[in-house]
Amino acid sequence: MTLRILKQLMAFRIILLASFLMSAAGCTQETPGDEEPVSDSGQSSPIPVHAAKVARVTLKPTLNLVGVITSIPERTAIVSPQIGGWVQELKVVEGQIIHANDPLLEFDKRAALIAVKRAQAVVAQTAAVVKRMETGYLPQEIAGARKDAEQAAATVDGLSSELTALKKLLDRREISGSCTKQNSKH
Repeated sequence: MTLRILKQLMAFRIILLASFLMSAAGCTQETPGDEEPVSDSGQSSPIPVHAAKVARVTLKPTLNLVGVITSIPERTAIVSPQIGGWVQELKVVEGQIIHANDPLLEFDKRAALIAVKRAQAVVAQTAAVVKRMETGYLPQEIAGARKDAEQAAATVDGLSSELTALKKLLDRREISGSCTKQNSKH
């Protein structure tokens, strides 16, 4: 053996002997807390004992495991609804075996009912427009429209004659064009 290995072996033996001596010395000494409590009569005090009621129970073994759980591909299906929305009720639990046509969940119907009401309103409005086109306008409506057209024509005639008069004044330089432009801006 080499000198280095011999030195290491000797150091290990010294450490082992010192550990043995210290543990042996510790076993023979008494510590202050090792004394038994003594009552006034010179006897040691009683040790408290707690009692519990005995009951028969079935023990269920449990296992704590770490690992990865994979599903069986033949027994797994991906489900995606054709519509979206808020789920009101889930009718199955995870791991439950289901069959074709079993309900899985129920959507909240409020948004769909609102959409149906809106569609019904559009249908009713379109039906009213179609009916109006089929029956035509009422005589009162036609008379009111003619009256409105006559008033509009009278307004156009009045404004045309006023424009003609203003052009004549402008041509004779009785009014200036800058005033007309300023007034038209306001």
